[in-house]
Amino acid sequence: RDERGFLPDFKNLQELYKHKFDQQETLAKELRKRQREIKENEEGGVRQRQLFRELQSLLNFVTEERGRMRHSNGTNGGFGIGEQQQSRDELLAETIDLGSAQMLCME
Repeated sequence: RDERGFLPDFKNLQELYKHKFDQQETLAKELRKRQREIKENEEGGVRQRQLFRELQSLLNFVTEERGRMRHSNGTNGGFGIGEQQQSRDELLAETIDLGSAQMLCME
């Protein structure tokens, strides 16, 4: 064995492995803490996703009804839209998937 030891900071294998064990223990504690935080915040995320789906359904319903009313009686759908507005100004709701989130776009 060399006089320098195993590594500059450790005299023997026991010290080296104790240090590595302590590092892993610290990492495990941090991971458990992070997991606990995620679980605590998940409930709010579930509620937010539910509200988003309900809003999207409502906007889709309004859009469909508006189209039906416009076609059935030839008016602007009874939503108080002036004659000067073009048809492209209708309420349109579209969901765009961004991977980890969804974005609701309205024109």
